[in-house]
Amino acid sequence: MEIMKHYFLVSLLVTFITFQALAQDSYLINNIHIVPMHQDTVLRNHTIWIHENQIKQIAPSIKVGNLRVIDGQGKYLMPGLIDMHVHLLDRIDLGLYLANGVTTIRNMMGLPWHLKIRKKLQKGKLLGPTLWTASPMLQGEKGHASHQVNINSVNKARRKVAKYYKKGYDFIKTYNGIPKKYFDAIIDEAKMYEIPIAAHPSFEVNYEYHFQKGIGSIEHTEDIVQQVFQYKLDTNGLSNIIQAYAKSGIPHCPTLSVYYRINEVLHEKNNELLRADYFQYANSFTKKADKGSMYDRWKTSLKKDSTLRDRIRKQHELHLLIINKLYLGGVRLICGTDAGVLFNPAGFSIHDELAFYTQAGLSNYEALKTATFHPSKAFQLLKEVGSIQEGKTANFIISHQNPLENMKTLRNPYAVIMKGRWLNHVTLEQFKKKGYDRHNYLPTLSRILRGLLVGK
Repeated sequence: MEIMKHYFLVSLLVTFITFQALAQDSYLINNIHIVPMHQDTVLRNHTIWIHENQIKQIAPSIKVGNLRVIDGQGKYLMPGLIDMHVHLLDRIDLGLYLANGVTTIRNMMGLPWHLKIRKKLQKGKLLGPTLWTASPMLQGEKGHASHQVNINSVNKARRKVAKYYKKGYDFIKTYNGIPKKYFDAIIDEAKMYEIPIAAHPSFEVNYEYHFQKGIGSIEHTEDIVQQVFQYKLDTNGLSNIIQAYAKSGIPHCPTLSVYYRINEVLHEKNNELLRADYFQYANSFTKKADKGSMYDRWKTSLKKDSTLRDRIRKQHELHLLIINKLYLGGVRLICGTDAGVLFNPAGFSIHDELAFYTQAGLSNYEALKTATFHPSKAFQLLKEVGSIQEGKTANFIISHQNPLENMKTLRNPYAVIMKGRWLNHVTLEQFKKKGYDRHNYLPTLSRILRGLLVGK
């Protein structure tokens, strides 16, 4: 035990010294294979110059005096991953995202706490991925969830959009029960402030309603099945949706992994899911909440309907087919996982999500573009990330193998670089350990309650 403790302390010291050294000024990484992601290629045995948290130069060889030089050891460097649909509940999740190579996240249920965390991240007072956050969820007047804001008038719709813009939220989040007259007001006000809308499709309007200026992205493939197909497991009407997506240029955010968790609940036996490692990485509050709201509910439903297991599995398979059709139709896909809810752990779930895209027929390159280059082209906020190009922010994931050939290599990064700061494997493992061992039910509950009281 004493030897292990000594090793741990030495490792932390080495990590701290490396972190401090590489957080300053400039350095070079040579002998590295670069996967730029705006092109389907690998720049072999290149050198990359990091200067003041940005990519200064990329070339086969760079000679600059008095710069620290790091041997890339023939490993692979690509842009850090972007998860465009998460629910951030505590600071520990920030480390789990970094440990999995996720260097940018879009939070989709905003609270005042997220604005404070974003500010600390921007000022370098807190280590974590770049955070962009949507507003509190806007819902129609019939909504009952306490974490949503009920919109019951045009004036209130406009006031809330204006308020959230002035508070500093990056997106307006709409939910599934907003009628047209209120949604029209939300879109009109959002366009006036030039703040994009992240739309969970509203069932109070046609799905095609969402293909208009002001909508920044449309979430959840499962809602195509529910709204367009009316829960029927076929693809009637999909071609019209694909054409509308392609014509509008609005990206689609699939979140397949969160739906697949339901499939896992229905197929597991003897509570394996509750003991699974990835569930242990979840926030303490969501562990308990998901046990009641999801696990128990779906188990009870299965007892009442023996066909449920097969229907959920077939709908997941239909999701894969829809992704294939959207991709072939030229629709821009942006990777999102819905991490933070329904047993979907921060960071880890992005690798499951990307694997589903390859199962749907995308190549590794096309799948990885959904979590790198595509988001950077879809949103002005993300223009400085998503590819390895001169002038871009130095957010990287370094892997042992070529991710274009083996995406699983990204599950255990050799290192992650966040705004020029080098995080080695020891640091990343410590982030994971802290996430696995956390017990923060009451702090999370308190934070959510405060947010609901003062943030809406």
